[in-house]
Amino acid sequence: MKHKINNHFINAAPFGYGIFKYVADNALKLVNCNDKFSKALGLSEHDKGLTLNKHTSQNLFQSLCLDAMQHLIESHLTNFNTVKFGYHLNLQLQTINDDVFIFVLLIADPEQIDTPHNNAEVIVHTNNEMFFVSNQQGEILFSNKTARDILGYTSTELNAMHFYDLFPKHLQKEAMQTCIQNAQPEIKVCSLPILKKNGKLLAIDTHIWLGHWDGNEYVFSLTKNLFAESEISLKLRKIFNLTPIPMAIVSIEDGLISQINSAFMDVFGFVEAEVVGQSINTLHIFEEATTFEHIKHELHKKESLSNFTLFLRNKNQALVPSSLTAEPIDLQNKKFVMTFLLDLADDTHQKEKHTNDNRLQDLLLELAGRYINIPLSDMDREINASLKLIGQFVKVDRVYVFRYDFEAQTTTNTHEWCRDLVSPQIDSLQNVPIKNIPNWVGTHIQGKSLIIKDVLALDPKTETIRQSLESQGIKSLVTIPMMYEGACIGFVGFDSVFNLRSYTENEINLLKFYAQILVNLHLRKNHEKQLLKAKTDAIKANQDKNLFIAKISHEMRNPLNGAWGFIDLLNQNVQDGKAKEYVKHTMESLKDAIQISNDLLDIARIESNRFVFKYEAVNVHHLLSETLKQHTPALSEHQIRVEKDIDKLMYQVMSDEGRLKQILNNLLMNAINHAQAQTITLGCKVENENNYFVQLLFYVQDDG
Repeated sequence: MKHKINNHFINAAPFGYGIFKYVADNALKLVNCNDKFSKALGLSEHDKGLTLNKHTSQNLFQSLCLDAMQHLIESHLTNFNTVKFGYHLNLQLQTINDDVFIFVLLIADPEQIDTPHNNAEVIVHTNNEMFFVSNQQGEILFSNKTARDILGYTSTELNAMHFYDLFPKHLQKEAMQTCIQNAQPEIKVCSLPILKKNGKLLAIDTHIWLGHWDGNEYVFSLTKNLFAESEISLKLRKIFNLTPIPMAIVSIEDGLISQINSAFMDVFGFVEAEVVGQSINTLHIFEEATTFEHIKHELHKKESLSNFTLFLRNKNQALVPSSLTAEPIDLQNKKFVMTFLLDLADDTHQKEKHTNDNRLQDLLLELAGRYINIPLSDMDREINASLKLIGQFVKVDRVYVFRYDFEAQTTTNTHEWCRDLVSPQIDSLQNVPIKNIPNWVGTHIQGKSLIIKDVLALDPKTETIRQSLESQGIKSLVTIPMMYEGACIGFVGFDSVFNLRSYTENEINLLKFYAQILVNLHLRKNHEKQLLKAKTDAIKANQDKNLFIAKISHEMRNPLNGAWGFIDLLNQNVQDGKAKEYVKHTMESLKDAIQISNDLLDIARIESNRFVFKYEAVNVHHLLSETLKQHTPALSEHQIRVEKDIDKLMYQVMSDEGRLKQILNNLLMNAINHAQAQTITLGCKVENENNYFVQLLFYVQDDG
């Protein structure tokens, strides 16, 4: 080859630099490379003549280079960029003296890469995502430390498993087809969940491709833990975006910024993409390079850091005097520090801002507390009062609530507050057809806020809402949809009538907060209506039941009493002993039936609160004696002896004698019929007494 490569230039390159020559049959021979590139390839000084093809590539980086160069050639490209596993490869194809050369630039920090093992363990073990290598039968040959930490398996346990064993049983067949059998050189994504060793399901996205490793074809799987991302999003993002103080989450280990909030971007002038994933030291945010190490040291000693005064650089490299407060937190099995930053450049502004923040917090607490236990009858009054509070706090011209009725295809203004000199619009905004405002409604249905900074800037030909807004004197507005389970039930909004206005993030968040309160009220109102209906239905059903019981009992008593009279006459006139016995049994059965009828009537009276006690003077000794006499035949028949246990004092009390006798009769009949006792004791004793009343205890005791 006549063309010569400048070795000094190659070795002086700040990144990995390598040159390959196309040989034949997609084989590529390494012509030259610098030390950084050689280190990534896993080569020694004697291996610089390496030839790469699908049978010879020995580590992951070699496979990545081979795949990228083959794609460059087969696609007839002159340059190509690709990013995998943290490596950014830039490839350029040049033809020199009829030979095809590929210049490969490795954009990565090779000092962070130890001499790679053949199986690329060092590369994948430092990845925060789970990594697996499987053969084409699905057997797991390799897994990184992240996979073992997240799933809870040991390396030995995973190596004894198939990749599809990680999925729930009912998904294993699909996982085998998707992740193993259908693997191609092009990356595909599988979104089936996997199981941790403890049986918990893990939401993941698995990136799968077919590649070369140790000279053979294997299936590579890179699995992203979606739950961890959801956890950060749910727990932190809302707090970040609603907090007016600049906040950031930084990895303690390497200083990488994981999250920043809107206030951070506003104060320091960065956008999220410029900061997230970057190192604190790379961005030169701290005035002193050693500041972050000092913060780590202080956190190690105190576990928290408060009001640490320092200078921070904004995007324009201007120094901003700040106060930093930091708390360590654990996320995704990694140590992070959550920082709160106060801009001290303008103390007056900060004090005013702090006062407003406190007022906002007080308002949010008051709004939330208003609706905890209010009755439904007071709900409209409280909503109107809340709208007034919000309107006066934001200093807005009009605050309102609308409800959507998609069955009737209308929307109605249900509540409104207006400041002085602003005309109310609620009466003219009842049952407004939503077909006249399709863009407005469509935005709300999607769960999106609608912000109009200048009504007159709307195109009257396409925005049919403009005429209606102009007629109400509205110059600017913001509306927030009220969403429940993905459906829009209405919206709340601010109107600016006197001037054009851009609403701040805090003002919009306040409106969102109140929209959620109204959604909760809507749910509570529906729930209480359902409970009230269920209670009313239950009372009505119980009343119907009692009426039915009373009617049946009454209707039964008339024929039963008639039958009793005739049977009693028959009993007095029949002489035959056998016939008399039959009559006696018939009378007992009729007596039971009459008692059942009376009991049913008593139940109906009790449940309808119409049961009346008849109070009269009752001689206790006489009551017990008469009760025993009624059961003398039954006692004799069962050969049961009765003992009376009555206090010597002969009490006369005010009570319902009939009901007392009914209770004692039931107790005695139960003892006679079911206890199989030889002795029954009927007793009464004094439990408690004073000058005004006496408490008696009646009891039936048997030895059965």
